[in-house]
Amino acid sequence: MNSINPNQPTPKHSNRGGIFLFLLAILLYGKGFAQIASEAMNLEACIAYGLEHSPTLSKARMDEAIAKKDVNIALASGLPQIEGQADIQNNFELPVFVLPGENGEPQSIPFGLPWQASAGMTVNQLVFDGKFFLGLKAAKTLEELTQISTQRGREQVAFDVSRAYYMVLVSEERLTQLEANLERVEKLYQETDALHREGFAEKLDVERLEINLNNLKAEKDQLAQLIPVNEAVLKFQMGMSVDSSLELVKELGEFEAARLSLEDQAMYDPRNRLEYQALETQRALETLNMRRYKVDFLPNLYAFGNYAWNWQWDAQQDFSFQTGTVGLQLNVPIFDSFRKTNEIQKARINVDKINRDMETLVNSSQLEFRQSLTSLNNSLSRLESQEKNKILADKVYRISRIKYTEGVGSSLEVNEAETQLKQSESLYLNSLLEFILAKLELDKLRGVFRSY
Repeated sequence: MNSINPNQPTPKHSNRGGIFLFLLAILLYGKGFAQIASEAMNLEACIAYGLEHSPTLSKARMDEAIAKKDVNIALASGLPQIEGQADIQNNFELPVFVLPGENGEPQSIPFGLPWQASAGMTVNQLVFDGKFFLGLKAAKTLEELTQISTQRGREQVAFDVSRAYYMVLVSEERLTQLEANLERVEKLYQETDALHREGFAEKLDVERLEINLNNLKAEKDQLAQLIPVNEAVLKFQMGMSVDSSLELVKELGEFEAARLSLEDQAMYDPRNRLEYQALETQRALETLNMRRYKVDFLPNLYAFGNYAWNWQWDAQQDFSFQTGTVGLQLNVPIFDSFRKTNEIQKARINVDKINRDMETLVNSSQLEFRQSLTSLNNSLSRLESQEKNKILADKVYRISRIKYTEGVGSSLEVNEAETQLKQSESLYLNSLLEFILAKLELDKLRGVFRSY
């Protein structure tokens, strides 16, 4: 047996091994820490992510940027337009002018020199054209319309993400309840089966519990397969890849379970909806279009000017000179076979159509609000009723369980009480989801999602 000398120095490689293990521990801890550091997302975080990554909103923002460029394009058409020109040419056959000679006989005289070059600049400036100012205003109005469209997209994204978010949370809550039900029934099944083996319970009671247990397992498996689908829908609404990992805050939170009366409808104004504002903007655009056709009857005036340098030369000589011109061009429309008249009438009809659409939107929105109001109040009544039933069912189950434990109750009574509890919990969650969706619909009509 080899003795160990306490004075013997420690080999250097042992320090290296310790450092290696230390670094490996840091690496593994870092990975675990990175996983722990990923925070669960609540509703506001999901909506914020959706507003940033939604493909629909990205396109809407692109349309808004295009509309801004259209305003700049319309403005540029009324500002000075400057062009430069340059050319060079060789007249290998000079043009000839025929003039009468001294004896009355015609003479041909070459005109110009073989080589010619010129360079110049032309400036055009709009002085008056009614279409320019209307076009500029129309471009700005169109920009406002794209901004409204973008805001409508933001509102829709917030609404869709909220719906999908609560669908996931309710389904996960339902899975938690099913697991609790399974645990209760599994425990009751084992107890009843043990009593049956000892001759204190009937086999029929064990089989009833087994049927209930199998049904719960099948329901749990179906719900476990549905939850990833609901999560994929949420990721899609958020603009997130469906293959990405997503962790949510596992709390449904508090809801304002307040009843609304028909008096609240008096506070609802459909004209505040973005859809109505979009129609107003479209009407303004069509009105500008009609005015544009009217100003086509007016003349337009442009100022122009140009300046050029010219050169001509051959092997023996060369000449150069400059030319300059300034002037005004007036264009007066005279007759267009009633084209503009028909265009004005067409635009006026389009304005009337938009007015009808606005009236229809007001009426349909009032009806939609009343229906959503009724749906919210009805769902709240069902939610309150199912909440009471759930509390009572839980109380009945606990009493039945105590009686069964003390030997004064039957497993059948406990099984029926557990089934009622499971049904009441399921109906409560269904009523809760129905209430949440009804509240989201009403909040959308009331413009709550416009805050996003």
